[in-house]
Amino acid sequence: MRSPPTKEDLLPSTSFHPAAPPVDSVLQYLLSLPDSRNFATSTFRNIRPRAARRDNWIAPSPFRPSCPASERIFRWKSPAAAHLDEMLRQDSALIRLGYWANLQDAYAEATRSTYGAGLLRFHQFCDRCGVPESRRMPADIHLLAGFIGCWSDKHSGSTLSNWLAGLRAWHEINNQPWVGEQPLLRLGRRSANRTGKKHSRPPREPVTSMHMKLLHDALSNSSPRDAAIWACACSLFWGCRRSGELTVTSTRGINPLHDVTISSASVLFTRTESNVKVVYFDIPWTKTTKEKGTRIRLTARDDVLCPRRALERHLLHVNSDLPPEAPLFAFKEASDPRGFTPLTKTTFLDQCNKIWTAAGHIALNGHSFRIGGAVELLLMGIDPRTVALTGGWSSLAFLLYWRRLDEIIPFHTHTAYKSRDFRHVRSAIASFQSAENLVIPDSLEIIL
Repeated sequence: MRSPPTKEDLLPSTSFHPAAPPVDSVLQYLLSLPDSRNFATSTFRNIRPRAARRDNWIAPSPFRPSCPASERIFRWKSPAAAHLDEMLRQDSALIRLGYWANLQDAYAEATRSTYGAGLLRFHQFCDRCGVPESRRMPADIHLLAGFIGCWSDKHSGSTLSNWLAGLRAWHEINNQPWVGEQPLLRLGRRSANRTGKKHSRPPREPVTSMHMKLLHDALSNSSPRDAAIWACACSLFWGCRRSGELTVTSTRGINPLHDVTISSASVLFTRTESNVKVVYFDIPWTKTTKEKGTRIRLTARDDVLCPRRALERHLLHVNSDLPPEAPLFAFKEASDPRGFTPLTKTTFLDQCNKIWTAAGHIALNGHSFRIGGAVELLLMGIDPRTVALTGGWSSLAFLLYWRRLDEIIPFHTHTAYKSRDFRHVRSAIASFQSAENLVIPDSLEIIL
């Protein structure tokens, strides 16, 4: 596909902008972009729809074609949304296709899949209650409240919040009014948080320094794949990052707006003014900052868990010939036509858990690195403000995060940490809360 036009290129008149290309060339570019009917299938990676499980069955409807969950917010419609499509089709191709192109990268694939699950449950509820298609979008407040109320004793409050977020995105994409912020629905969400507690996931166990040492000892220093895995593990742990921010979802496609590459990372090995060795690199996307991304800052250590040494071995030695467009944690692979293979989240976690379970530990998930890194930094005496900045938390979000961590650690890892260490950490957190003048609202819930 040709390069997209600039903002100035999209201006319709050339009389006031003599440098702009002819409108025909802009139109030709936009004609290569999808409209709402084929938007998802031509834009996102190809996912073959599977036969629906019994609990996922939904009444057939021309408004809801069979498609993967990640495409539903774009491809499922209502009469009001279909009317919008018809209006756009009667407009110029420039306006119509520009409208849908504007939505191309609005949501990450994992987010779209979560939202798609909520759309499925909403339409199942509507089918059961005989709700006509015209009432499903735009949905009125009574329909939304009934939907949340009927599911509140079957799922956690966080799950229902995600489903509502999906319904909101579905409305916004189709330019339909959303009434889900009214007080009645806020009360419904609060009730769901309480009644759905029994369905909440058990607290996630953190990765500890012991887990990290097991990884170090089991991974080969000379293996391109192992070097990438170890560098990624150290970056996740000491950077308190989410695994999806440093790995890719598929080896087949790379999204430069979401996936960090060697070129976009701009890795810098340097020293601070106080002569401390550090390594910096940029990532284009995080769960909280979205496309603004962030800069990861890692400090060298004098032991085998040093993140700078891990990145040096990966990027400057074992996988030194990777092209600029390769993901930051890709590794050399002769059998791949590209000469490298991106490190996927699944590959990364499978290898980590293979090592840990062989040593007699339970399998962990990607978020365990973020939890464990935060705990380890706090136990080292790092100021809570610094830990919050490292992981990209606001002050209030980090305080909420710690409140959950304080429940998790004694529950899961009482043998990995010393209780006296936690007394010092709790004291530091209390001082942090007082200094920041933080008050936690009763209705606020943090999801780890």
